[in-house]
Amino acid sequence: DEVFIDNFFKHFATVAHDMGAEVYTEGAGGEVLPVDPMRYYGVSDIPMTEFWYPKAPSAQNEYAKPIYNAASATHLYNKPMLAAEACTQIGVKWNEHPFSVKYLIDYNFAKGVNHLVFHTFSHTPQTDVYPGSSFGGHIGFPLV
Repeated sequence: DEVFIDNFFKHFATVAHDMGAEVYTEGAGGEVLPVDPMRYYGVSDIPMTEFWYPKAPSAQNEYAKPIYNAASATHLYNKPMLAAEACTQIGVKWNEHPFSVKYLIDYNFAKGVNHLVFHTFSHTPQTDVYPGSSFGGHIGFPLV
């Protein structure tokens, strides 16, 4: 835990701050890294989580990305914002629009999210064009 916090997260934050940048730390602890997310949220400027549209893939559930840990850390460390990779979708149909996710955004605002970050939101409906957008236009949330 200390190795990741001191040698990656704290170091990364120091380098970013020296360059005038803020650090968003999206939850990977307990899922990808063997580290306590509450600890690395403490050294980030903006804790970040994610939520999926219409729901998380079957391999994940609502608790896979630690939104409650991120919300708690936001309060514990007196951070001004809780960001979320918002409304990420697998199998984009390119007929989605912001109102179709209002219920989901409202639900996550109620959990403490107050800053949305959209994944792959460029208008690139051509899924067979390469290089194309990230993940070939099949994942993200298209704002059309």
